[in-house]
Amino acid sequence: MRKLAAIDIGTNSIRILGVSVEGSKLIPIIRKVRTARLGHGLEKSSMLDSDAISRTEDIIREFLKEGMAKGIDKFFGFATSAVRDAVNKEYFLKRIKSTTGLDVEVLSGNREAELSFKGATHLLDAASKNIIVVDIGGGSTEVIKGKKHSPEKAVSLNIGAVRLTERFIHSDPAAPMELQAMKTYLRKTIEVGLDFLKEETHRSCMVGVGGSITTLAAVHLEMHTYNPKEIHGCCLYLKDIKCIMREFLAKNIVERKKIPGLPEGRADIIPAGTQILITIMEFLDTEKIVVSDNGILVGYILSLKNKVF
Repeated sequence: MRKLAAIDIGTNSIRILGVSVEGSKLIPIIRKVRTARLGHGLEKSSMLDSDAISRTEDIIREFLKEGMAKGIDKFFGFATSAVRDAVNKEYFLKRIKSTTGLDVEVLSGNREAELSFKGATHLLDAASKNIIVVDIGGGSTEVIKGKKHSPEKAVSLNIGAVRLTERFIHSDPAAPMELQAMKTYLRKTIEVGLDFLKEETHRSCMVGVGGSITTLAAVHLEMHTYNPKEIHGCCLYLKDIKCIMREFLAKNIVERKKIPGLPEGRADIIPAGTQILITIMEFLDTEKIVVSDNGILVGYILSLKNKVF
């Protein structure tokens, strides 16, 4: 029995998933998330901020230490939108390697989408259905259509919860004009980017992954302690998502942090993440989305399994 872990370096969060591989099964032995906000200021400067890089280093070192204590001997790192778009990407990769020993692979938008689909559909009871996977991240959103284990077409859009918050939201709570500007931008971006899906929706099951969507599920379930087993397979309806959005917009960040199910490190960006999902569901005329707790980390480990063992 071998143990391995993958570390996902995202725009908002750093995550680790460590597993023992038993035949075709992945048995989780460590699963954690910490907020680093690596993408802070990236929208304006196109640079990864030095403080954010330091926060990321500290979290990676912490994750490596905890993983090794559990007997994990193989660690793999990958980065998504923030690192992909940063002009100081190479500096970041060399510094992480130098200070933590972790090699980090920068995923293209298409590769990120493929792995999100692979993870989202793992163990999903939708084998015979057409599937549309929506993965809302901090810097980008991936939308993929396909069948179980077989993505057919994917798009990566530069609309993420951190990116849009920094671009449009400057008041607390957000001002109506800021929200309207964000909605207008989202509609235009999604109309162009997702036009290929317009005729597919009514024959498809929509599946959601990523921190914004799992947070919405946790808030909907009024979860004081995050429980992946309850999140996985939870159904969210558009009317309920809009109701939660109204609650977010009625509160400032300090008040939002008290909402059960909403992590403090996501309180400022959750309105943008929620609006991305609402706009996608409205454009595709979809009333329901199934939440998967198996996202890109699971997809990445599945892609490694045959190579490592």
